[in-house]
Order: sequence, then structure tokens, then C-alpha cells
Amino acid sequence: MKTYDAKFWTKSYDSFVQPNISEPKTDLGTLFDEAMNRFPESTAIYFMKSTMTYKELRNKVHRFAT
Repeated sequence: MKTYDAKFWTKSYDSFVQPNISEPKTDLGTLFDEAMNRFPESTAIYFMKSTMTYKELRNKVHRFAT
């Protein structure tokens, strides 16, 4: 058995953390769009005591992309 197979690091996980996850079968851009549509007024970014909602983030990303 390889060291990776034993996953010894999972012993330090909190009880609510699952050792295995299944990643979505979609691209990152789609995940962002879904989050921005589902949670427009929720905080998307908190950095240096400043916040930005998903709606604000979406607007900035779209302005940057065009």
C-alpha cells in the first residue's frame, strides 16, 4: 500500500470534514455564474475589511471581460 492510499492526514480533520469529496463535473466559470445567480446579495469576497457581494463581483468581472 502506498502512503497516499493510507491518507494518514485525514486523522487531523475535524469531525464534520469528509475525507473524500466529489467535484462537480462543470467548469469554474459556470460555478461562479451559478453562485452569482443564487446569492446575489451574499458576500463573495472579504479582503482587508472590505466586502463585495456576488452581484458586485459579477458586474466587475463582466466589465473586465468586455
